[in-house]
Amino acid sequence: MKWRTTIIMRNAASDLPDRPRPQVTMAQGGGERQHPRNLQGVLRMAVEAGSAADGPAPSEPMSEERKAWLREALAELCHGQRDEVEQMKECLAVLRRGLGGGEDVCEDEDEDEDGVEAALELLSELCENLDNARDLMALGGLDLCLSRCLSHRRGEVRWRAAQLFASCAQNMPEVQCYLLQQEALLRLLRLTDTDEHPTVRVKALYAVSCLVREQEAGLRAFLSHDGFSVLMRGMQSDNEKLRTKSAFLLLNLLTAYPEHRDTVLSMGMVQQLVSVLRSPHSPFHEHVLGALCCLVDECPRGVRDCREPALGLGELLKHRAEELEGRPESQVGRCLAPRAPGPRGSTDGDGNSAVTPRRRNWSSASVCVPPASRASFPTTTAWTAEGPPPQHPLFPQSNPRQLSTDKRT
Repeated sequence: MKWRTTIIMRNAASDLPDRPRPQVTMAQGGGERQHPRNLQGVLRMAVEAGSAADGPAPSEPMSEERKAWLREALAELCHGQRDEVEQMKECLAVLRRGLGGGEDVCEDEDEDEDGVEAALELLSELCENLDNARDLMALGGLDLCLSRCLSHRRGEVRWRAAQLFASCAQNMPEVQCYLLQQEALLRLLRLTDTDEHPTVRVKALYAVSCLVREQEAGLRAFLSHDGFSVLMRGMQSDNEKLRTKSAFLLLNLLTAYPEHRDTVLSMGMVQQLVSVLRSPHSPFHEHVLGALCCLVDECPRGVRDCREPALGLGELLKHRAEELEGRPESQVGRCLAPRAPGPRGSTDGDGNSAVTPRRRNWSSASVCVPPASRASFPTTTAWTAEGPPPQHPLFPQSNPRQLSTDKRT
C-alpha cells in the first residue's frame, strides 16, 4: 500500500504548479471517480485500491463476538511480554534472597542455592529475547550476577551466571558495551583460564566469544588482557570441550581480523599450534589446522615459521596423513572459514552460538597452503591431468601430492 501512495504522490508533484488541473476521471467498477486533490484523498484512494486488490470488502460489519476475540488476543499478546518481565523480577528476588552476602553462604541454605540455579537458568532462557536482555540490564540483574554469582563458591552457580551473560550479550551491542564497561571480560577470561570447575571454564569462554566476535571494543579489551594466550592454554588443557571451543574461537578471530596475525605470530603461535597437532588426533585439530591456514595466508612471516626445519611440520603432516588413511576425515581435507554471525540462538553444536563455519573442499595436501598458491593447483585430480604440480610453498623440497590421501587419482 505504501508504494502505491508514493508513486501517486510523485506523479502529482511532477505537475507544474501553475498548470491548470482539469477534472480528470477514471472508471472503476462501472462508475467514474475523480483524482484526489489532497493528501487525504490520496490515502483514501490507496486504501480502496488495496482493498480491491485483496478482494471485495465484507458487506457486513465485524460481529461483537469477533471484536471480543480480537481484543482478548491483543490483550494476551501484551500481557505475555509483561508476564516475562514479572518473571525476571521474581527471579532477581530469588537471587537476592538466596545469594545473601555472596561467597559466605551457610551449608543449611542448599535449598536456596538450588533456587538460585533454577532462577539463573530461567533468566538465560528468557534473555534469548533481545528485549528481555535489555530489560534485565535495566533491572540491575547483570550487576547482581557480576558482583555475586561469578565469584560464588559453587561452580554450578558460576557457570550458569556465565551462560546468562552469553545469552544476554549475543548479538546485542548495547549489552556487550555495558558488560565491557563493567570489566566482565577480564573476569570471564580468568574463569576460563584458572577455574577448577570444567563446565565453568567452558561456559566462561562461551561468554567471552559473545563479547568479542564482531565487536571492535570487545576485541581491543581481549587483546589488552592477553586473550590469545588464554586460548592457547585452553587448547592445551585436558578438557575436550574447552580445547575445541578455544581452537574454534582462535580460528574465528584470525579469519575476521587478519590484521592481528603479527601479534599472534610474535607470541610463537605457530610453534604452539604444531605442538598441539603432535598430540593424539582429535576432531578439534581441524580448527587448529584452519588457524595455521590463516597464519600463512599471504603472510611471509607465518610461512617462514612453518618452514622452520626444527619444527618438522612437513614430516608431521605426512605422518598424520598416513595415520588417518582410510578414515572418513582423510578423504577430503577441510579448513573451516567462519562466516558472519547467524540468527540469534544458532549454535556450533554445543551452546557456542552465532558463527556458522563453511567447509571448503581442499585436498589434505593443501591444508596449510596459502590461497594464492592453491590457485595454481586447485585439486589433486587437476594435478594429475596437467602434469607435475608446482613446489609446495611451505615445503619446497616436497611434493604436495605425496601428502594427499585421496586415492581417486
